[in-house]
Amino acid sequence: MIHFRGEGRGVATMRDGFEQRLFNVNVDIDRGGHIVVVFRGERGRELTFSGNVVGREGGRWRADVVSDDRRMRGPLFMSVGDRDEISSISLDAGDGRDRMRVTWDRR
Repeated sequence: MIHFRGEGRGVATMRDGFEQRLFNVNVDIDRGGHIVVVFRGERGRELTFSGNVVGREGGRWRADVVSDDRRMRGPLFMSVGDRDEISSISLDAGDGRDRMRVTWDRR
């Protein structure tokens, strides 16, 4: 089981011009590989994704995730250090019409 809580900065953007700044992130991965990622955004808004870890190559992990509202789905990539500290997260998700790009870095 991995629980990571980190301070950082990032942004979630969509093609229609929507942009939300992101701050802290919580990542929980259970023994079965189920992952929950919660970003804290502007004005207390949260952006949540959940799914399953599907690959791990060295310090780079891949998970297939879906947004909390079930609209956006896609691959999430995390750079993970030796002590399970996450240094960066990137996600490209879509619903067939809209696309969302999320980037976050630990500071």
